[in-house]
Amino acid sequence: MSPNLAFLSAADSGDIGGLRAALASGAALEFRSRQNLTALMKAAARGHLLVVEYLLDHGADPAALTSHGLTALHFAIQAQHRDTAACLIRRGAPLQATRSMSAPLLWASQRATDQAGCFDIVEMLLNAGADPNAADQHLGNRPLHHAALRDDLALARLLLRHGADPAAVNYQQESPRYTAHRHQASLALRRLLGPRETG
Repeated sequence: MSPNLAFLSAADSGDIGGLRAALASGAALEFRSRQNLTALMKAAARGHLLVVEYLLDHGADPAALTSHGLTALHFAIQAQHRDTAACLIRRGAPLQATRSMSAPLLWASQRATDQAGCFDIVEMLLNAGADPNAADQHLGNRPLHHAALRDDLALARLLLRHGADPAAVNYQQESPRYTAHRHQASLALRRLLGPRETG
């Protein structure tokens, strides 16, 4: 096996010794798999925190993108790896949207109800300065739209504390408060977001 392939395999399996050996044999830190994934992305997707830290210490780029615009942080969020996501946030992973993919906060807020780990990641992202009103690139939904669609009172409260706007509209000109009323969310959530617009 070539040093580059050995390097990717070690990252995927969490083998720091294998990473060291592959680098010593000439592996490229940003070598890509056939799926266009770096070692950092593979380690983040698996939740190998020590490997992620090792790679970042050796200069791996947390802002590197797949062909679909995903970063290592997106992979950590998708797999609910809180500690790995926290590490990437601390070490400078981009919090904004990429050229073709929504901001990490939107990924986390979409998953926060079904996946408990993602609620904590939402809070970490907001505390790190992620935009609570970031719009996704397909429908224009904001994180608060996801809270309204999922009838998630706790997520809505968290987002509002960090400045989310219940009147911000998506590409269909629907605000989160309108969405909550239209989808018959709980009375508590509808009261929190305010009365339905009439326009």
